[in-house]
Amino acid sequence: MKIESDYLFVRKFLYFSMVLLFSIERSFACAPHTPQDVFIARFQSATEKQLNTPNTVVDLSAEKFIFRSGLDAFRYSKPKQWHSSFAIQHIPKEQIIIGLAYTPDGNNADEYQIVSFAKLNCENDRVSISKPIAPFLAWNKETSNCMHRNNETVGILDGFIEHDQKYYLAKIQKQYPTCKKLREAFPASSVENNDHVRPVFKSMWERLIKWIKFWL
Repeated sequence: MKIESDYLFVRKFLYFSMVLLFSIERSFACAPHTPQDVFIARFQSATEKQLNTPNTVVDLSAEKFIFRSGLDAFRYSKPKQWHSSFAIQHIPKEQIIIGLAYTPDGNNADEYQIVSFAKLNCENDRVSISKPIAPFLAWNKETSNCMHRNNETVGILDGFIEHDQKYYLAKIQKQYPTCKKLREAFPASSVENNDHVRPVFKSMWERLIKWIKFWL
């Protein structure tokens, strides 16, 4: 009887171990996006690359990863180039957008790949987000895995493991309580180019970060 009991115990142990291992592997294989991938910027233009490549070069201004901390400035490189693998149409110049982006190549950490984005609107001091321009890989909380979700039904901030778009939209609203605050935080390119103090400060800050990274 004891041998049979031990045998059943071992079978159950192996079964649950395999289930747990499969769940962990499936979760890590997915690698869903995180809030650190969320940026807000002003859209300027999009130019399709030649040589039969699917990538599009995207020109943005006043870009900022809004959920990154001060320490993240030492972990992530400042974007110098933006690319997308989807066509971009009917987005007016200077439109404020919110999207997801990451660096796919560790050797080119300043080249960011845009996963998808949506228009970030503000009216009567209330921010809102339009539908994403393209489907993207998102975490499905109901099935505990990730998949390319339909951009007609899933918001750009709905694909994280924790919380949904309503939660993150409330954080954005708190950070930019009025439309004026939002526009000032992400100024149009004409306004940004006429601001002489801010570029100097940004340049000094970027040099300081590079110096600290060099000695770390």
